[in-house]
Formats: sequence, structure tokens, C-alpha cells
Amino acid sequence: LRVEPSLLWPHRSTAEHARMQALLLLDRHEENEIRLERIEDFERLVDQLIEVNFKEARHTVELFAGFDPPLDYLEQWEARERETLRRALQNAPAYRLMLPRTARLDRNKLVSEIQQLVTVENDGRVSD
Repeated sequence: LRVEPSLLWPHRSTAEHARMQALLLLDRHEENEIRLERIEDFERLVDQLIEVNFKEARHTVELFAGFDPPLDYLEQWEARERETLRRALQNAPAYRLMLPRTARLDRNKLVSEIQQLVTVENDGRVSD
């Protein structure tokens, strides 16, 4: 999400046409079944993703702080991240896939259940 696909893969023409179809967040819960929830509150989701991104980037942030960066560099960085996430979510749904915390999952069963949940979510269609 942080950079355009054409910058990541400059020699792959498919990157110019690739579009995010959905955002899928993985989470754990105490129930025994797999659950797929559609996320409707995009602003809250963006806030959560920004928090995760900046926790993951804390070492980079600390490194930058040691080089006397401009006073507002962190705010500018966060604003760019926030705008990138908002743009990505404009035309793509977001889901939270809730997996049982304690159960050991069989991969084939997991794939089957996810496919069933996605099909139900899309009125019986599995997206191309």
C-alpha cells in the first residue's frame, strides 16, 4: 500500500492494471468457527491500519529522529499513509476473517470455508 505498483515492479506491465479487489484482515476470536465480517467503518479501519503501520515502523521513526528531521515529517508521513489507504479502500470492500484462537485448522478445510463465506458474501458469486 505504501507505493504505487509501477514503482515496485517497473518491468511488469500487469502492475499497471492490477487493482485491489478487497482488503482482508486476519484476526483471532474465541469461537470455534471461522467467521467473515464485512467492515463498514472505513475511517476506523484506516485509523487501525495507521496504528499498526507506525508500530511496525517504530525503528525507522527512531532512526529518523536521530538525524534531526523536519519537525512535521512524521505528520506528513502519516498523512500520506492515510491518504493511500483511503484511496485503496474507495473501490474495494474490506473484511475481517475471524479464525478460532485455540483450534488447529486443517488447510483444506480452511480454504473451503473461506470460499464458502466469500461466495455467500457476494450473493453466490466467487469474484474473478
